[in-house]
Order: sequence, then structure tokens, then C-alpha cells
Amino acid sequence: MEITYLNHSSFLIKTKFEGNKLTKIVTDPFSDEIGVKFKTTEADIVLVSSMSKESSNLSGIKGLGKEDSQNENLGFHNDKPFVVKSPGEFEVRGVHIKGIASNLDSKDSFRNTLYTISNESFKVCFLGGLNQILTENQIEEIGEVDVLIVPVGGGSVLDPESAGTVISQIEPGFVLPMCYKTLIHNDSSNLKTLKDFLEVMGKEELKPSDTLVPTKTGEEETEVVVLKPQYE
Repeated sequence: MEITYLNHSSFLIKTKFEGNKLTKIVTDPFSDEIGVKFKTTEADIVLVSSMSKESSNLSGIKGLGKEDSQNENLGFHNDKPFVVKSPGEFEVRGVHIKGIASNLDSKDSFRNTLYTISNESFKVCFLGGLNQILTENQIEEIGEVDVLIVPVGGGSVLDPESAGTVISQIEPGFVLPMCYKTLIHNDSSNLKTLKDFLEVMGKEELKPSDTLVPTKTGEEETEVVVLKPQYE
């Protein structure tokens, strides 16, 4: 499995199944309104946490899955990607996906679906636009996680302190922060910075990596990994 950060809450996750067949998963393709252009990206599966413009730019996705394009059970039609927009469980191209409802007390525009993405070796949890501490039921549905992708900037999503609490609830092997203040946000933005989050986690400034290839570390302490946005 390999994880790349596109920008905002959009990631590209690559995983193999049945030997060498590759599945590409994109989370929350964003619109240009966030201040960054979303480049055309190939994906077999797209996970949309909410129908906001920041998370649902499906026009930026080029579908793959030609070998399965006639198999309606897999959800492929005319080489379009399999799109998940709501809670439920799905098996697509060797990947098990579970969507879990969250932000249930929020207005419709802030309702959120968080996702777990599992293959035979690893489980990733993508929290999307989560803005509340997890409930016991949600923690149970998520289960054990190798990689947690968590918003940390505050505003309409978790702030650094709340993100730290959620991380302690799940205790993943790796944490990938997202949705924090960068140069694309103007000075009036009330978003917190990556540095704010790292301070909460007791970490000094970390050198960004291009990708994360997770491993089973066996370590009890969660490792924070900062990924460099590929779309800037």
C-alpha cells in the first residue's frame, strides 16, 4: 500500500490485489475554489465524505477498471470509477470499504461519512470532515487501524486538540494530518497550522515525505507522518 497527499482532504491510495492488479482510491476530490487546481486523476474508487465543493469534484476523476466495466456487481460502468458517498459496506477490486456516519448533530452541509479502507494487510481510516469526538459505537465500528488520516485545522473540522483526542481513541500505527492552514489560505483564515497540531502531539517540525508506505512497526507509540501536497 502507498499513500500520497494531493491537498486539502484529498489522498491517493494505491493497493494491489490478486497478485499484481493495482487499485487506485481517491478521497475527497476538491474544487478549484479552495485555491488549488485539482489535476485530472485516475482512480478505480472515489470516497466522498460530504457533498460540499471541497470534497466532491468528481469531474476531476478519470475512471479505470476496464476489466470490470461490464460487471455491475462491482459498480463499474463505461470505465467510470466506483463512487461511495454514504455509509455502508462495499467490496471493490480487492478492497473492503466501510462508510460510517458522523457529525450527526451538524447541519446537512457538515454531515460527514468517515471511511475505513482495508486490504489483506492494512487498514486505513479516513476521517473526512469530522468535527466531533468519536462515539463508542463509532470507535467499535472503526476497529484497529494502521493509518489514520485526520483533519487538524479547526473551523468546520477537528482542531489540533480534538484531533489529538481522536488519535488517542483509535491508537493507530501512523497518523497523517490534513486540512490545516497553508499558504493557499488568506490571513483572515482561522484555521490552525500544522505546527499547532505537532505541538499538541509533542512533536517538533517534521520533514515532509512524498509518500507513506506503511509497515507493521510493532511500536506502541503512534508515528506522525507529514506528507507533502502534490497539487499546489
